[in-house]
Amino acid sequence: MRKIIAILVFLFVALAAICQNKVSVSGIVADAETGEVLIGANVVDSAGHSWSVTDNSGYFCLHTVLPANVSVSFIGYATERLTIDAKTKLPLRISLAPDKQMLGEVTVVAQGRKQGGNVSDMSIKEISELPSMGGKPDIAKGMSLLPGISTQREGTSVLNVRGGNPGENMYLFDNVPIIYVNHLGGFFSTFNPDIINDIRIYKGGFPARYGGKLSSIVDITQKEGNKNKHCGSLHVGLTDISATAEGPAGLKNSSYIVCARKTMIGALLLFASYLADQNYLIGYGFYDFNGKFSWSPTDKDKLTVNFYIGDDYLGLKSKKPTRFEDPQQFRLGYMWGNVMASVQYKRILGSKTFLSAGISHSRYRLRTGYKIKPEVDTLPDVRSRFLSSLDVTMAEASVKHDFFKFWNMEAGVQGEFQSYLPTYNFEQKNNIYRPAAFAYLSTTLQFLKYSSATLGVRANGIMSSTYHDFSIEPRASLTFGFSPNHRLGMSYMTATQYSHLIFTSGSIMNNEVWIPSGGNINPAKVTQYSAEWESDFLGGKLAMTIGGYYKSSTDLATYKDGFTNFIGDDNWESKVETGGIGRAYGVEFLLRKKAGRFTGFVGYTYARSFRKYANINNGEEFPYDFDRPHNFNIAANYRINEKFTLSATWTYQTGLPYTPALGKQYVPALTEEGELYMYECLIYGERNSGRMKDYHRLDIALTYEYKTKKGRDAAWSFSVYNAYFRQNPFFYYYNNTPYDYFLYPSADSNSSALKLYQVSYFPFLASFSYKIYFGGK
Repeated sequence: MRKIIAILVFLFVALAAICQNKVSVSGIVADAETGEVLIGANVVDSAGHSWSVTDNSGYFCLHTVLPANVSVSFIGYATERLTIDAKTKLPLRISLAPDKQMLGEVTVVAQGRKQGGNVSDMSIKEISELPSMGGKPDIAKGMSLLPGISTQREGTSVLNVRGGNPGENMYLFDNVPIIYVNHLGGFFSTFNPDIINDIRIYKGGFPARYGGKLSSIVDITQKEGNKNKHCGSLHVGLTDISATAEGPAGLKNSSYIVCARKTMIGALLLFASYLADQNYLIGYGFYDFNGKFSWSPTDKDKLTVNFYIGDDYLGLKSKKPTRFEDPQQFRLGYMWGNVMASVQYKRILGSKTFLSAGISHSRYRLRTGYKIKPEVDTLPDVRSRFLSSLDVTMAEASVKHDFFKFWNMEAGVQGEFQSYLPTYNFEQKNNIYRPAAFAYLSTTLQFLKYSSATLGVRANGIMSSTYHDFSIEPRASLTFGFSPNHRLGMSYMTATQYSHLIFTSGSIMNNEVWIPSGGNINPAKVTQYSAEWESDFLGGKLAMTIGGYYKSSTDLATYKDGFTNFIGDDNWESKVETGGIGRAYGVEFLLRKKAGRFTGFVGYTYARSFRKYANINNGEEFPYDFDRPHNFNIAANYRINEKFTLSATWTYQTGLPYTPALGKQYVPALTEEGELYMYECLIYGERNSGRMKDYHRLDIALTYEYKTKKGRDAAWSFSVYNAYFRQNPFFYYYNNTPYDYFLYPSADSNSSALKLYQVSYFPFLASFSYKIYFGGK
């Protein structure tokens, strides 16, 4: 052992001596016109000594020999070449000018940001050009076209990643968690593309800095705003209107950007319900507001302040008294959404070290209430209110250091104070508090020129008077590069989630409730293995990835059979089924073309996902509610000329599972007066043993960009959703007759055999939107 240690020390000292002639050059790469940082830009020593890629802050660290000729490139920008010597002032601030003449083939630098099968991304430009429901881009729906990612149901933005549920995804806005990310029951996402700079989804092999969720990390970097001039845009679609403004904030090297979005269907829905033959009015709407302030007092320091608020609201009100024995009027209201605020500070410490620190607060709340007013004055009003919420206050700090060209390390700590309110009826408030602390350490070693190994560990601690837990999560990934364009990667990860999302899908009204671990509810855990092969062809213009994964989960939680919410029940723990076991596996394939007039990708996923609970389905394993074995997507975009762009997507998915009914029976029950009566109920078979019809559709979009008479950039977008009128099932139901409303089984109904019926929502939808820019794009 002493000889082995001596040899390792000798090799380390020898490598260090070799590196003594090298220096570290660090800096930021940004857009020359707006000052926006460029994420994933390539910084290459032209002599071939080394290369680097900018991170989410636009930061890079390059190890080279002086003097050095360095080239900096990014797709869609003119390459910048510079000479660095001992007199060059560091850190560098490199500005790339957009190549506005670039319309033909683009050469992609092969050393660019390597994704791997565990990481999916799409640029905002790609997502904006995809066909979309309502004529406006939706980031979550765009991401769902990539392998390993799917939505719950047609038209929704609720993501399921590698067999997980929506509560196992972490969404980060500039490294701050956003808890609820959907509008209108999942038909729209909260992500406004006008403020987004970059998006990456980690489906597995999480870096050690990420934790707290089992299935995915959606890392969203927001824009900082134009540092050189004031500008903005207005975007109007069939469903909503949005506006953006950005520009210098008054201080030197400072900027701001604000985005607001509001639905336009609320008044239309209210008017339609007024004209309809029904005894209630319906009102619905949602809004979002994002704001960000950025300031760089020096070349080494940056301060950012973020704010976000978004809500959905739904109301019902009776037009006139109901025709009960005691006439009455009613009012019903729902409201749910997020609030987030953060302050972050970043600093370049020397030429090898980057520091980041911040504080933040996120709050999710679900509020419902109703009021019944009897027409009889002697009877009192009936009121009820319900609230569920989750608050997370967080402070974090991290440091990244490049020791040598072949070795870097990252470490960080994070403290959280979590406050859960699963159910509250405004009579007795029982918050559950969970102080938590996390720490991580990760190191990356490069070897054999194109290969690397990353080892990481994450420690989690939950401490409170009623519950405490400690866990260690090892992470490892290994990449063998056989050439600059061909790589084999493998990864292993474990993760722990201390909060459980309990929800029922298929409702416009959000009924998501977060509950903490504690008592009989253990934290959920996952172990995932994955491997993938990556290849670049035609100078990096064509990329292919094929890979597979296997993941196993323990201590999952869901509603017990027969329950769908916690409203009005202080004993909510009795409705939770715990100790669930999950397993998922799959193969993913992606072929992508990212340069030239014609771009797009072909993706295919074969995946299975299963669940097992002691008191569900007689303790037998069953397919998960959103198990889709086959998922095939094609996305194509063709730049016809400078004004017209044509795009299309085609999607095929195996039908969702459902639980079939084997028959019906009469069941005895007692009325409130104690009288015996019989009612009819269904006899169900094995859980999720049936399959809905397979799902497929074609979407088409055409974008027309032009200059207005006043010289402003503008664009019309026309889209067709489900072009060939495919009636895909949204859900199935059993009934005696094919009416468009439900006949609830009762002893008075006839005894005809049950039949299975399908409900489809979006057979065909044509839409358009208009966007105009003020002050230039």
